[in-house]
Amino acid sequence: MKTTLDIPDDVYRQAKVLAAQRATTLKSLFLQALEKMLCEPAAEPQTSRHQKANLARLPGWMQQSAGMAHGKFTTDVHLRELRGESL
Repeated sequence: MKTTLDIPDDVYRQAKVLAAQRATTLKSLFLQALEKMLCEPAAEPQTSRHQKANLARLPGWMQQSAGMAHGKFTTDVHLRELRGESL
């Protein structure tokens, strides 16, 4: 599958240098890095102090479901339960 990514210029240049040092292509380098990340166990997301402060301002049901932004999937049913809505 083909896709398009926006990569900051400095990261692109560093990746290009690394690919050249390893005598490989950018495509291969990115694929290797992605495969490595997919094989590693998922780490708990780190929440900054700023994010925690903003999260504290949300209603309770939103605080509980805010994990969606960190790779945790929440269903509509789960959101209704958190809001106290009847199913």
